[in-house]
Amino acid sequence: IAASLNERGLRTRTGKPFVKNSFFQIFRNRRYIGEYRYKDIVTPGGIPTIVDEDLFNRVQQRFEQNKIAHGRPAKEDVSYLLTTKLFCGKCGTLMGGESGTSHMG
Repeated sequence: IAASLNERGLRTRTGKPFVKNSFFQIFRNRRYIGEYRYKDIVTPGGIPTIVDEDLFNRVQQRFEQNKIAHGRPAKEDVSYLLTTKLFCGKCGTLMGGESGTSHMG
């Protein structure tokens, strides 16, 4: 879509060429399917429709699929063998384990 619009000489409202992320806001904003909203009052068909509602809904489903697919895995709850058994030699508090990766990898 972006390539087609750019070939026709069209630009974004800031005057830049279209890129794939140019459409993210359009497909997140219900105004483009004709919904006018003032505070909590939604008026379907209150403004001209730019994006077909079926297309808008399919894009919303794809956003949801992508959000789930690319989510970060849940952090494992790791228990360390010596947690609550070691005490700090300097201050006397209990020591616990901590997992991580250093800047060295």
